[in-house]
Amino acid sequence: VVMKGPHNIRLSLSSSDKEFLEEFTKVFPGSKLYAASRGNYTISIQDYPICRWLLAYGFRPAKSFVGMDLPPVPDEYFGSFLLGLLDSDGCVLHRNKTSLVFEWVGHPSYMSQLYSRLLALGFNAKYYIRSRNTALGLVDIMSYSDACRVADLMYKDAPFCLKRKRDKVLQRYGNLQYKKD
Repeated sequence: VVMKGPHNIRLSLSSSDKEFLEEFTKVFPGSKLYAASRGNYTISIQDYPICRWLLAYGFRPAKSFVGMDLPPVPDEYFGSFLLGLLDSDGCVLHRNKTSLVFEWVGHPSYMSQLYSRLLALGFNAKYYIRSRNTALGLVDIMSYSDACRVADLMYKDAPFCLKRKRDKVLQRYGNLQYKKD
């Protein structure tokens, strides 16, 4: 996030997945895709109202390193919010031949609030702190039924997503209702 005065903000997102960022530029008019640098493409969003909205309802720069509150995401957007977290700072892991784990990673204060929100929605989530150089909070959803529910919540109305993560889900649970391209 770059703040250039009270009415000028620029948000930059980076990813090695060019196709994903190209989809992003279709959703946010005025955004610009920049060529790869060290394997990552970058888009820049400079529309002030859009940037303010993103910052108010979910876009959290440096959430892995800075303590902050979970934004007040309305229930109808929570699936999209979870998907954004998964695509930016999460992973989809194969645990064995039949199960899959969704894992979200971030600052412990942020992840503990995400954990509480998932519990309130009836998910059997797990929360723990992994310590290396800096502490990171991790939230996992492991059970088959909860993985199916959270996948449906995230992907059913998603205009776009990181296909490599979605494809892991489809490989394991190919019969979910959200399957579309």
